[in-house]
Amino acid sequence: MNFRQIFTTLCIVLISSSISSQVPNTISYQGRLTNATGVPVADNSYLVKFIVYDAVSGGTELWNSNFQTVITTNGLFVYELGSITPLPLDIFDDLNRYLGVTVGIDLELSPRTKLNSVPYSLAIDDSKYVNETGDTMSGNLWIKNGSGISTVNLSGNDGGILMYGLSDGLVRAVLSSNPWGSLRMNDNNGNNTIQLEANNSDGGVLILYDPLGDEDIILAASTVGNATVSLPDNAIDNTEILDEPGIASNRNPNGISLTISLQDIETVTITIPADGYINVRATCFCTSSGSTESTLGLFQIVENSNGSIDNNHYAIAGSANPLNAGFSVSSTVFTERIYYKTAGTYTFRLEGTKTTGSSDVYAQHPIITATYFPTSYGTVATSSAQPPTGIESETVQTSNLDGSTSQTYEYDLRDLELKAKEAALKLKKAELELLKAKQHIDKQ
Repeated sequence: MNFRQIFTTLCIVLISSSISSQVPNTISYQGRLTNATGVPVADNSYLVKFIVYDAVSGGTELWNSNFQTVITTNGLFVYELGSITPLPLDIFDDLNRYLGVTVGIDLELSPRTKLNSVPYSLAIDDSKYVNETGDTMSGNLWIKNGSGISTVNLSGNDGGILMYGLSDGLVRAVLSSNPWGSLRMNDNNGNNTIQLEANNSDGGVLILYDPLGDEDIILAASTVGNATVSLPDNAIDNTEILDEPGIASNRNPNGISLTISLQDIETVTITIPADGYINVRATCFCTSSGSTESTLGLFQIVENSNGSIDNNHYAIAGSANPLNAGFSVSSTVFTERIYYKTAGTYTFRLEGTKTTGSSDVYAQHPIITATYFPTSYGTVATSSAQPPTGIESETVQTSNLDGSTSQTYEYDLRDLELKAKEAALKLKKAELELLKAKQHIDKQ
């Protein structure tokens, strides 16, 4: 009996075992058998053989199903190519593939059927997808978002990962292993802004670019000395070095005659960029001349003058005994005080007074110096007439100028430093939470 074939459907049931090794590679083939006049054959079982060639006639046999039984209904039948004899994974690596069909003892039906685009999906093998241990892939893999825009490119040839802008397609970031490890990030114009290089075997390099694309800041581990860090001119000045010590100092080359009322001898002003300690020191020569009374000078460091002696912070110089007329005595005065201050500008003054009105007392060559320290490395003790708020203190008795005693409070300024840092950390945490909340709102 002579048969004629009519192909109605040819489709893929599953693409490749690289996607799932539990399901074979098969192509669903549907055809119709008719006699020489085009009438469908009787419903029955028939032996049919399928062969894939690399040419429309002659050529090389690439796959043979051998004779398989198909059952027709009104001439129609369906057979899964590869269901008995597996199809080779590389059988569709070339575009020229043709299917030949032989029924029973008849000759192969002619012409052969060219296998087009759908069957060629079977060419997706190890070089396209990776699923199992030992699998590999080659070439590039593109990843798209829900809008069909390519956002990530995994380049097997260049050894890199490229990430693109969602709307313009410009490269935003590149992670590369060629010729060594590097990370580059670009702005919204595609210009390189940050580059981190492994730099072969010479250590890492961090480069920051300016808006024009020129190298602006360079940190290179392969160099030493000043070449290790490259910064623009005037990149750092004293207001930007927030955690460096700083100093301010004033002096008066002349002598100042003291009175029985407190008066400013010399002042100093300092601006500190961040919270920290201010160590204020003052020195001068105290010269007392002859008198029938004691010739003492009292000196203290204060911020705001209130006209009274601070019994916790003063120094005495001169003679406690009367001096004969025409005689004088000079002694060195040194006094020091430590403050804990928040960032800002502060003025400190060296004040002085004499104890008796008939004596002559001079403060000569006074110098006052304020030094800023950003942090402490141990106890920083101080005292005041009022108990500090919120930190531990110890109550002590101090002697006054008139011989009486008063209660004062000694405490560690470092406790204030720790509390300030704790408050700063809480503020930073709150700022980060606020930023996250804003970003969440922007995404909605």
